[in-house]
Amino acid sequence: MKQLLITILILCWPLTAHAWVAKVISITDGDTINVYNTDHGQVTIRFYGINSPEKGQPYGQAAGKYLTSLIAGAIVDIESIAEDPDGRTVGIVSDGERNINQEMIKAGYAWVYRWYCNKPFCEDWLALENEARTRKIGLWQEQNPIPPWLWSGRN
Repeated sequence: MKQLLITILILCWPLTAHAWVAKVISITDGDTINVYNTDHGQVTIRFYGINSPEKGQPYGQAAGKYLTSLIAGAIVDIESIAEDPDGRTVGIVSDGERNINQEMIKAGYAWVYRWYCNKPFCEDWLALENEARTRKIGLWQEQNPIPPWLWSGRN
């Protein structure tokens, strides 16, 4: 029995090894934050599976302000998924009660990043995006909002 328990713990360890707790120290925009953790130091977190409008884009500032209202200065859980080419940790951020990535979609301040969101829950996120679009909330108040990956006004 003891050997079975040890085997299960070893097999499950990688599933839990990527989660860690950090304090939000700044909000860069609607899908990127900076956090601090004593083990990791200061880390830039790019939210997994979503893409918010850029700062200079319509609703870009609003997305950042909304994210600030959700987690500025908060202690959050980070589930690391990957590292992007810019060296940022790509992850899921939660505040103990809410999945913040998902909250940004629900509030209409982010698109599901279809090319990169490949987890089973991404289908649920697409439904939330469609609901926000139908309700015309957040960026969906625009008649034809331009996703950040197509927006040509980047600096």
